[in-house]
Amino acid sequence: MTNTYSPLKTLRARNFQVYEDITIELGQLTILIGAGDSGKSALLRALRVVCLNDGVDEDIRHGEKKCQVDLMFEDGVTVSWWKERKKGACYRMGVTRSTPSATARCQRP
Repeated sequence: MTNTYSPLKTLRARNFQVYEDITIELGQLTILIGAGDSGKSALLRALRVVCLNDGVDEDIRHGEKKCQVDLMFEDGVTVSWWKERKKGACYRMGVTRSTPSATARCQRP
């Protein structure tokens, strides 16, 4: 049995750590370059919270109530993760060509 996986195409983070709204197009190899404390690690953390659901209130940008990270894959699937202050995190997965409501899963602290 062969598994095929669609490559990750785009990462979008909103109100996540230092970012108000950023979209990064990804290739087979993406290298993040920048000065210290410019947000490179925040992008890696954004990817991590979607994969491991280990986001905390401190990930929410100062002055905001909610942060969200979206991963868009080449096959059109989008995985969204969001967290509101003092609440658990939620996921949504769907195909961007239709309404992204295939699956929703919320976890409470």
